[in-house]
Amino acid sequence: MKRWQPFGMWTKDMLFEKDGRIWVTVGQTMNEVLEHDSLAYFKTDKHYKKHVLPFSCDGNGFAVYGGYFYCNKADSRTIAKYDLVKNVKVVEQELPGAGYRDTFPYQYKSYSDIDIMADEWGIWAIYSSASNDGKIIINKLSEIDLSIQNTWNTNFPKKNAANAIMICGTLFVINADTTYPSYVIYTYDTTQDTEQLQPNNAIMFDNTDTSGIVQVESLRYNPQEKKLYGWSWYRQYTYDVFRT
Repeated sequence: MKRWQPFGMWTKDMLFEKDGRIWVTVGQTMNEVLEHDSLAYFKTDKHYKKHVLPFSCDGNGFAVYGGYFYCNKADSRTIAKYDLVKNVKVVEQELPGAGYRDTFPYQYKSYSDIDIMADEWGIWAIYSSASNDGKIIINKLSEIDLSIQNTWNTNFPKKNAANAIMICGTLFVINADTTYPSYVIYTYDTTQDTEQLQPNNAIMFDNTDTSGIVQVESLRYNPQEKKLYGWSWYRQYTYDVFRT
């Protein structure tokens, strides 16, 4: 599928198994969330509802979880929770010392400093700070008030990551995705407090199609479908969960 913006995010609600709606954001900084009734309507760009936020968000590392939208408020280290039914901001929380606006981004930059994710365990924030020497920090967040429930400081520099994703409480870091195939080069298992540099070619990320190499600016995990949703330079993809 091909859309109208090089940068964006598309996802389903990561909590509701039978919810077929597609949620979309476009651009590096935005204040709109588009709600499509189904994948078919998303493909034709028809029958969508526009949610205009009372604030702007940076990057493409957002989550839709349980009817709420979670994002990094623009030009700040603050994350916000927005009710997509009542169309009101619910709560916001600052991440202590977090870099923002390309201080500690992924390799492709685009204000990707703070990445909000969801998996089987709930809501996570992935970011870095000067106090952790630019290495990835994992926060487990409360879905209710965004308070930090737990923190893990990793030894992997965030700027060396092309992208990352949380699956079942484990962080998977992808190497430079401008080459094919790409691989997971680092993992951090929060359930065991263990990290590992993955051996070469152990976990492949199939980041290409018939048009050639795909550089993924946004990668969202859907725990219900066990699929990854990617946005790459005007195009949208779904991927199988990493093969080991």
